[in-house]
Amino acid sequence: MPNALETLGTSETYTTIQAWEDALDNAHFHQGECKAEVFTNVTFSGVVYTASEYPHLTARSGAEHDGRAHEVSAAGNARIEVSGLNHVVFMNDERVEVSWLEVKGPGANDRNGILIFQAGNNQVRHNIVHNNHANNSFDFGMDIASIANVYRNLVYGFGIDGIHGFSADGGNILQNTIYKCNSLDHAAFGGIRIGDADYVITNNAAFDNLQGDLKDTTGTLDYNGTSDGTGDDEGANGIANLVTADQFVNATTTFADTDLLLKAGADLIDEGATLSVITYPEINVSIDKGATRATITGTWDIGASEFVAPLTGSVFATSSAVASLSIATQLDGLVIANSRGIAVLSVMTSLVSSVAVNSSVIASLSFTIQLNGSALSVSNVSTPPLLVTTQFAATITAASSVGGSLLATKNLVGVVTASSGTVGALAGVLGGSVVATSSTAGQLSVAQRTIGFYERTANQITSYFQGIADTNSFVVRFDNDPRTTPADDVWYLASVDFGVANQHELGTTSSFRVVGNFSIRSQDALGTGIGALLENSDTITTAFRAINLGRITFGIPRINNTGRIGDNFQVNITCPFMIDKQPVTA
Repeated sequence: MPNALETLGTSETYTTIQAWEDALDNAHFHQGECKAEVFTNVTFSGVVYTASEYPHLTARSGAEHDGRAHEVSAAGNARIEVSGLNHVVFMNDERVEVSWLEVKGPGANDRNGILIFQAGNNQVRHNIVHNNHANNSFDFGMDIASIANVYRNLVYGFGIDGIHGFSADGGNILQNTIYKCNSLDHAAFGGIRIGDADYVITNNAAFDNLQGDLKDTTGTLDYNGTSDGTGDDEGANGIANLVTADQFVNATTTFADTDLLLKAGADLIDEGATLSVITYPEINVSIDKGATRATITGTWDIGASEFVAPLTGSVFATSSAVASLSIATQLDGLVIANSRGIAVLSVMTSLVSSVAVNSSVIASLSFTIQLNGSALSVSNVSTPPLLVTTQFAATITAASSVGGSLLATKNLVGVVTASSGTVGALAGVLGGSVVATSSTAGQLSVAQRTIGFYERTANQITSYFQGIADTNSFVVRFDNDPRTTPADDVWYLASVDFGVANQHELGTTSSFRVVGNFSIRSQDALGTGIGALLENSDTITTAFRAINLGRITFGIPRINNTGRIGDNFQVNITCPFMIDKQPVTA
């Protein structure tokens, strides 16, 4: 039986996906992460899974595609190709999840890219499924014979239907892009062809599929976009008769060059419906990971990708009243963000230049940055908490000058300048040189050191949770947190607890797998009911359920209704995780 997390590929315990699948049982949640290699086809069959105990086949962190096939991106990514007369991915079990893989094939053998058959509750998302018209054969991109959630996939170049569904139990076909399918030009096939009225078909982009982008499709259809000449099947809010070349970066039949990410000015931008991240985890993540609904305001786009305009200049944003200001940019320039009133300011940016952020009255400021440039300057003038998280080589200047609390978490090869002016608290964890001052009864604690494995892991987890808290206006305190706690409101105490480190690999180097729990204690004053606690607990468990934070893999969270503790009612949440330590010399 494999461990809950296994890396698949050369020199690993399981060198093939099929060997990993053959070793599965129904006793655990299993995640198989493929290296940036070519794997042969896999069949999931013979095991009964549950909602919390199921297999998830995905790409290892860093081995995901970028929304383009390997021929286009010229980058290494995990992909599966067919061998012999087989479907590339065959799901004959219930509750199998496949994500972030390139699925190539099946050539001319009349088989399918992905076949979901005789089970149910499967999930297929964020995959590139293509055949490149290798031959005009009877091959489906996806053939769905049981209930499934299928979203954020690119499907193109197949002999017949791109996505075909005929489950009597229905399914959900959401946020997919289907292009150049039915190369046979067969009158019975097209782009999306659904034969059951229980399907929900929303926010899909289907273009240049012979005999019809939406072919003889039943179900609940809306907000779909196509190149078909009429809008009968797209739904009341759908759009039809669109020009393919105006939608995508490079829509071509030379599939080695096909790029189906949305381009600037596409008609599909801001024309979709808003879908539930709780119902469909990570549906808010674009197939190129270029946009998430947590940081971008506005209407959803149609199709697998979400367009984010790259900027090559300066950004200046001001929130001056009782407002909320959120900025998300991919930028080669300068960002200045300012919040003056009782506002919440959140800035998330990936850039190669300098950033200045200021929160001046009683605002809450959360700032996350990936920076490779000259400086990050953050100023917090009054009493709000300030959270700054940054990675890569840079310089950070952070000041808390009145009564504010500044929490700076940083993996840095650079310089830090930090000052606390009046009864403020400043804490920094970094790995570079430090210039620090504290005056007028201020508290200043700056540690100049390289962050160790356990602290770095804890910082990743707590920073992620702080982002969730900021988004949902949760009051959070961590272990050894100097801030006071509310006396009569919902608040959360969070801690990271590590278990034992078990040896995972043998050889010239040894690696160890560390398990642990991220524990969250939520409590509220008696007499207010437990509705808010339970509702917020659902939000938190959804955000942590079976996700990856870099090399950290979370399992299935648990909610424990503890009951009355003193004058409070308490609900506890436990989020189990595991992470492999870097190999050390044996």
